[in-house]
Amino acid sequence: YGRNGVLKMDNFFDKKITARVLSVLLATMLWLYVITEQNPVVYKDITLPVRIIGVETLAANNITIIDNASYNVSLRLKGNKNTLDRISNTSLNASADIRGQREKGEFYVPIQISGLPAGVDIISMSPNSVKLNFDNVVSIAMPVSINITGNPLQGMAAMTPSINPGEVTIKGAESIVNKVKKALVDYDISSSSETIRKNMTVKLLDEAGKTIEGLEVSPKAVDVTIPIEYTKIVEIEPDVVVNPAPGYIITNISTNPKEIHIVGNKDLLDKLDSIKTERIEIRDAKAFVEQQVSLMLPEG
Repeated sequence: YGRNGVLKMDNFFDKKITARVLSVLLATMLWLYVITEQNPVVYKDITLPVRIIGVETLAANNITIIDNASYNVSLRLKGNKNTLDRISNTSLNASADIRGQREKGEFYVPIQISGLPAGVDIISMSPNSVKLNFDNVVSIAMPVSINITGNPLQGMAAMTPSINPGEVTIKGAESIVNKVKKALVDYDISSSSETIRKNMTVKLLDEAGKTIEGLEVSPKAVDVTIPIEYTKIVEIEPDVVVNPAPGYIITNISTNPKEIHIVGNKDLLDKLDSIKTERIEIRDAKAFVEQQVSLMLPEG
């Protein structure tokens, strides 16, 4: 074909390549358009609970966390809409690792995020760390007291209670343990008519009488016995032998108080109308005599 034939062939191939390039560009632009319109890049705000990792390892170093509260972190994420729509606060994990913590004091522990899909970025995170207060672990022994309120049925009275065991061991953060001033059980005996036997939970109180939480108490509960007995008011009968001096006579013998409140078995109380004093002898009395004596209480 000669020189002109070669030129025509070259032009043919140049046009064919150009058409193919344009087709690829158009296809790419169309793909980008579809992706952008159907799955655009968007933002999403999400709040996650922060899990503290390694709490169980603190005991080996004899330390603990004070006020082990719950913590949250807020994230702003960037990514394709389809991907972000599949993300929830259960598909991502936020944690703060305290394994290796060996000292007491206030520390800021970094928050770590895991579970992010490919193509998703964290634009902002607040806070970046959690503030934790660590303290030494100590234990003390403290006696248990009881606070009795109310009154039993009329004609009955509460006797001295017993507590078993009489003391508990308190363990926890040193700064909190030092606030404990009393280990106490409460019981209302209103309208009680018989001896009370209860297993009661021990509560810890500070100096102001407010309950203290967050400490281990061992045992958590104690056995309490509150005897409830019948009561009766009887006269005091003086048992006195007086021999006045010559020329003197006895004008009066009396007791102070004249009556006494006694407590005991009902059958026994029903038989008593008075309680005698111990016997005393006074010889050659010439003036007023006053003497303190014991009462002869029957057994029971």
